Amino acid sequence: MKTKIVLTLSFLSLITSVLKAQIGNEIKSYVDSTELYVNNGKKLLIKSLQNGNKEKALDIYYYLQTITIDKDCEPFTFNEELFILCLTSEYEKWLQQARQYRHDIKALCYPDAFDIHQRLFQQIADNSDKIEQEIEKAGLDPEGTELLTIFIHYIAVGQVNKRYAEEFKAFQERYKDSDYDNFLKNYMPDVPLKASMSYSAGASYVQTTGYLKEYFSPNAVVNLSLDAEIRKVFVSLYLHGGGMQLNKPFVAYNGNNTMNFESGESFSYVDAGLMTGIFVIRNDRFHLAPLLTLGGSNIQSNRFDSSSEGEEVKVYNSFICGPGIHTELKITEFETKNRYGYGYPFYYGNTRIKSYLSLKLEAGYNFITSHKNKIFKGNTAFIGLSLAYGIGDF
Repeated sequence: MKTKIVLTLSFLSLITSVLKAQIGNEIKSYVDSTELYVNNGKKLLIKSLQNGNKEKALDIYYYLQTITIDKDCEPFTFNEELFILCLTSEYEKWLQQARQYRHDIKALCYPDAFDIHQRLFQQIADNSDKIEQEIEKAGLDPEGTELLTIFIHYIAVGQVNKRYAEEFKAFQERYKDSDYDNFLKNYMPDVPLKASMSYSAGASYVQTTGYLKEYFSPNAVVNLSLDAEIRKVFVSLYLHGGGMQLNKPFVAYNGNNTMNFESGESFSYVDAGLMTGIFVIRNDRFHLAPLLTLGGSNIQSNRFDSSSEGEEVKVYNSFICGPGIHTELKITEFETKNRYGYGYPFYYGNTRIKSYLSLKLEAGYNFITSHKNKIFKGNTAFIGLSLAYGIGDF
């Protein structure tokens, strides 16, 4: 009985090994002919376009679509289809695809197949002028002609530049109920806000007024700021800080202590807060905006160190507000390529990040709203010059 059991188990083990070997051989020898056609077809399509054979490239495009029609996937991405239709002058078909644009596009049949996206993109960029001329002569309706021209121009320059922004906005204004609305809103890159953020450092000249002028001489102080510019709005977090020299002696009372301050003693001056305004002029080279300043300011003696909290003698410590003016002149501009092309559905890694250097001149008059001692009643005026480094659109 034991011998029969051993023989049976040995036989079953042999059968299992044979089946596994058979399945392994089947997997090893299996070839997906459709995948082979798609992979080689894409290579031949690119070669045909490089040789100027549009007809052959178009035949390959339709053939690959035909052999994958029964699969729940696509041989080309939506981006690749648009590129191919442009490069083969199939502009009516391109417009049809744009009208029918949807988010629920089928997956790519063979995502690891020969990559044609970058090659197609570069061919359009290299031949953009010729393609735009062909579009003008293609006999399309004005709406389709304009949309195709905007599309080609964006690929050629690789960013939302001034021309793209103007033509995109004009198209939306001209064709308010367009059949291409979904394509424009969900596929084409939108025109971003004209915005920037900058950091600046420099010096400001602070002038005291009124009775305060009798006690403290004007002086240069450090000027630091973080600015944001969004369309017509200017906002700045700023800090003015430095020293001021006492011109005229005075007596201060701190609790039960009487302190005499002599001419020539050093006091610290701080003025920090928010500046905001609306641009009167904002172009590619120059900015001009009236300002409103809201912040806080104080002048206090340097006689006490940081461990003497609460013992400082402050000439004033007050909320301030007042009018001013902001001007800025661009010195130079830089562009850095963004290799990842974030945010754009069809762009292949050549978007640009703008930055700039500028010279900023600001002036203002601040009203000191609270005076602890009437002998120091007065206000402050300033004029500042600083160098700014910004990121975004100047």
